[in-house]
Amino acid sequence: MTSWGFLSNRKILFIVAAALLLGGVIFFLHHAQVNSAPIPSDIASRDAKRINDLQQVQQDLQTYFNRCGYYPGPAPLAPPAPCPAWSQAHGWPSLIVALTDAGSGFGIRTVPNDPVADGSYFYGTSAGGKSYTLGAVLEDPTNPNLAQSVHGVADGINCGGSTYCVQ
Repeated sequence: MTSWGFLSNRKILFIVAAALLLGGVIFFLHHAQVNSAPIPSDIASRDAKRINDLQQVQQDLQTYFNRCGYYPGPAPLAPPAPCPAWSQAHGWPSLIVALTDAGSGFGIRTVPNDPVADGSYFYGTSAGGKSYTLGAVLEDPTNPNLAQSVHGVADGINCGGSTYCVQ
């Protein structure tokens, strides 16, 4: 083999190696960018789920109100059947307990939670349990549903910014 052929093979190997290395870097950077940035359709999907969840809980709250004459507060240790004595509630955990209490006979088995692990929904009642406010923080601050949201502070829930609230 002549020295000229050896250099040609060496150059070809160098070009192929450089191209593979560059391709790997481009693939890695693209993959890292795709996985780190939220995809707009995912955000829209989660926001739609939040709004749907609040609508579902509104139906559950109406069932509770029709039976008890007030919206739920935290249940006392020994609630009278079928409805617990009312006390003002602020918080999603107390709402879940009130709606899913097996002894109440409401037939509500689950109450949805925010689709993101560190997210949460909000619940508050007025004095006497005659009104309520449900809220969820939407990821898209330009979501058009925010225009129909309750605004200001309602039943102890701050319905400002990207917090979508219903009553």
